[in-house]
Amino acid sequence: MYDYKEKRIRGGSSYADAMYRFGASPEHYARRMTERIIEKEWGIESPFRYFGSEGFFIISENDVPVIIKDYEFVEIHRCTAVHSFENWVQELVKKG
Repeated sequence: MYDYKEKRIRGGSSYADAMYRFGASPEHYARRMTERIIEKEWGIESPFRYFGSEGFFIISENDVPVIIKDYEFVEIHRCTAVHSFENWVQELVKKG
């Protein structure tokens, strides 16, 4: 996979947040941000789940896959804007 790290947009709500956003692997970043957004939106009773593997991740709703993406998708979002990937996940899992 192409190394996107040099192209990532820098920034965050604090120094630690900015450092994490810049330095985290795409696998860890996708998992942490997705699970955080799902928990924030739905709490413990969420119908959404995140499943990650070495090359791709799945977001399911009520155990039915709704999105299957590779980590290059995550990296493209990270090169677009600081919160681009989180905004995409938020739209996917929002209530109503």
